[in-house]
Amino acid sequence: MAGEPNIKTLNPPRVFALDVLRVFAIVMMIIFHFIYDLKYFGYVAWDTPLGNGFRQWRSSIVFCFVFAMGISMGLAHGKGRRPRAFWIRLGQIFACALLISAVTLFMFPESWIYFGILHFMVIASLFTFALVRRPWFSLLLGSLILVAFWAGWVPYGWPINLISGLPGYTEDFASPFPWLGVAFIGSFIGQRLATDANFNAKISCWKRGGWLGKLIGFAGQRSLSIYMLHQPVLFGLILSARLLF
Repeated sequence: MAGEPNIKTLNPPRVFALDVLRVFAIVMMIIFHFIYDLKYFGYVAWDTPLGNGFRQWRSSIVFCFVFAMGISMGLAHGKGRRPRAFWIRLGQIFACALLISAVTLFMFPESWIYFGILHFMVIASLFTFALVRRPWFSLLLGSLILVAFWAGWVPYGWPINLISGLPGYTEDFASPFPWLGVAFIGSFIGQRLATDANFNAKISCWKRGGWLGKLIGFAGQRSLSIYMLHQPVLFGLILSARLLF
């Protein structure tokens, strides 16, 4: 129909640099969780995940995931909302978050994951999607969230910590403050890139050449699957090593 955007023009280009950021976060996450699993099985006594150094390492991993998610949202919907693609992806993340809650409730009933990184991604996706096409408001809101957190006006864990009956300690937690601020700023950057007339030309030099580039592109497009599968694989490898050696 006249006046309606061509759906092909709304499809965002694949940005190799964004896949690099995702894969960097994935690799760091796998290493972090491998160390955590070694402690869980009694092979090391390192103070993970909350010890000095480990806590900062985890925060840097969360930052990479959330920042990449925000940029992706801005790129995907900056020229116009794509509701079907959004709701399908959101449903996948939500289902994975529920699965993680169910599994950890069985494995760690005293510290099950009720608001981990995937739960946070669901909420952050809804907020950033609501403000897509409003990049400067996204930037302003994201900056205000970060300032409010750094100034101590909003405590870590708010408002999730207001819910009674939840464990005092959980195996994974992604606080809305400050991470929503990072998501909004990432969305601002993605929206600005999506509406840049020369953006496609600018990213044409970011080719994923060679086997390493293809591997990064493959892993970047399957980050959710890798996130869900890496821990069962690590557990299986460590248990197998214990049985064999």
